[in-house]
Amino acid sequence: MKILSTKCLTSAQQQRLQALGFTLVQHNFIATPPLPFALSLPYEWLIFTSQNGVQSVLAHPQWQELLSTPVLCVGVKTQQLLQSKRFKVCYAADYATDLVAYMRNDLSRYQGGRIAFFAGMHRLNTLPDFFASEKLQVAEITVYDTVFTPITLAEPVDAILFFSPSGVQSYLSTHTTAAEQVYCIGTTTAQAATPHWASVIVATEPTVDGVLQAVVASLIP
Repeated sequence: MKILSTKCLTSAQQQRLQALGFTLVQHNFIATPPLPFALSLPYEWLIFTSQNGVQSVLAHPQWQELLSTPVLCVGVKTQQLLQSKRFKVCYAADYATDLVAYMRNDLSRYQGGRIAFFAGMHRLNTLPDFFASEKLQVAEITVYDTVFTPITLAEPVDAILFFSPSGVQSYLSTHTTAAEQVYCIGTTTAQAATPHWASVIVATEPTVDGVLQAVVASLIP
């Protein structure tokens, strides 16, 4: 069976699939170049929704001045990256909708103070809509772009691994869909894929390793 990963995997992740007899094709279907931005310190809270946002902020000359500010984030890998750089992560949600629910449960904690929301150029509206509805004082700072970098496959594949809605869109920009089995890192990515494929499986854990586990669980007897 031939599997396409729309994100390049680590050596260990590649070996995991290859050891099970799968043929792996991989390519980064999106790039996330950092964008220049300014910080207007201080902030009472920081919000990150991806590792890309964290990496962009770490390239800013003032990033260490943010270390004393409490952080909310989306994704366990985002949390791990932040903590490795000594940020104070107070809560990590699996999805932006979960983060909204968490903040709404203790709304007064976030009212009255300035919140820095580090986002991508093509971010979803989940958090901004919540900020607006609750009239929170949020500085949305766009710190990276998302650029499609697709290739056209010479041969069909049996399964496709997607890790973001943008990855789905990038793939579709150069391919028509067939009967591929699709695996998605989370529900937001699955929502982008479901209109185009009949069979979409969502990882139980929204990580790359979670996607690989979904592949193993569904394809290995």
